[in-house]
Amino acid sequence: MVDSKPVKLLVLLFTLILTGCVSFTQLSKEFSYSNLGDESVIVLGVEPRFRTQISKGDDRPDGWHRNNVAVTLNTFPENGYIVAKLPARSNGQDYGIAGVLPEGIGGKVYSPCEGQETVTFMAPPGGVVYVGSISFENNSGNLSFKITEDLDKAREFMKNEYPSLAEHIVLEKPSIKKIANVSCTTTIYIPVSY
Repeated sequence: MVDSKPVKLLVLLFTLILTGCVSFTQLSKEFSYSNLGDESVIVLGVEPRFRTQISKGDDRPDGWHRNNVAVTLNTFPENGYIVAKLPARSNGQDYGIAGVLPEGIGGKVYSPCEGQETVTFMAPPGGVVYVGSISFENNSGNLSFKITEDLDKAREFMKNEYPSLAEHIVLEKPSIKKIANVSCTTTIYIPVSY
């Protein structure tokens, strides 16, 4: 049997090269609110320390449609939170949890599929928004989640870690939405020429 981790890593790297930008880092602690402009800073609590992927998505009549081409953010939480600057999205366009990698890149990826639920949130322009805290639990190979909101705890974290942003943080209520467009049984055909 061949170890599939190097193959998975190569596929991930190749995908990232083809799809463009993805952020792998937290926001710099020296970032100033005056530099935010029309973008948004999101604050997402994540426990335990699992690498979390966030993608753009859109609300449609049949459910939430996740961008299947590119992940916008792919990072580990630090001290229990992901803090990142993202392009603003609101009015039916938002972000959602696209995947969770408990062991990081190269390990198992848990990704919600069509008919399953995920956490979504808006990122309004010029906002510093706490979008809830998500706790993951591995139950016999299946990953479940629970979302809570503790703005006071998030504000205290921001005072300690991002003091220039702490006074601007507000709650942007997260939503639980059913995925409408991500099949986890897709077969990929690669043509071979002789």
